[in-house]
Amino acid sequence: DQLIALNEAQRREEYLQLIRSDPPLMELIQRCLKNNPSQRPNAEGILSQLQQAVSRLPPPPAENKLESAVLAKALRREKQGLSEQLEELQRAQERMELAHSIETEQVVCRLVELSTEANGLRSQVRVKQMELETNKSSLNKVIQAKQQENQAKEQEMHTKIQAKEQEIQAKEEEIQAKEEEVQAKIQAKDKETQAKVDAKDQEIQAKIQANYMEIQAKDQEMHTKIQAKEQEIQAKEHELQAKDELKQ
Repeated sequence: DQLIALNEAQRREEYLQLIRSDPPLMELIQRCLKNNPSQRPNAEGILSQLQQAVSRLPPPPAENKLESAVLAKALRREKQGLSEQLEELQRAQERMELAHSIETEQVVCRLVELSTEANGLRSQVRVKQMELETNKSSLNKVIQAKQQENQAKEQEMHTKIQAKEQEIQAKEEEIQAKEEEVQAKIQAKDKETQAKVDAKDQEIQAKIQANYMEIQAKDQEMHTKIQAKEQEIQAKEHELQAKDELKQ
């Protein structure tokens, strides 16, 4: 979040300071983050250095071969897409430079032609000179208009690149927000599950307590019945004993 308020050059310097001092591709990273575009490597050079770095890596463990293959395939696909985008931008710039060069040559040829015609038509020097000045002014306006058009195209391309970077950053923030949302849902689900478990435990404890009290009540009732039965037996024994004494 602190890097967003910086300009492009300052942000690159911040990125370089955040990188540890000894990654395998530190030199390539520094060249790719150069402020001067002419000092950055092209797509072919990046691809070549990446292939060399990959060839120097140790072979992955057997259990990670499938995961490494999938990751390598995804990296190659992403690298190929970036290379194609860089090549397309380079081709567009070359086309613009070629068109500008052709238009400049056409302007020069026209000026030479006009100058030759002016020398051949000495009888109409003054008229031709005025025509030549008019044509020169017109051609200068064309050149200026073309230059402004090229500058506008370059500015448009730069704006698109910045918009693409902002879009990527927005997507990263969106992904982070979704991850936080999922984590919050998981935590809420855990709390809900724990609450249900606690409620179930309390319900089971209440049932156990109720059963225990019911058993105690039945035991007390049984004990009372046994005492009553014993008293009844004792009364019958006393009655029998009394009858025996009367017979005697």
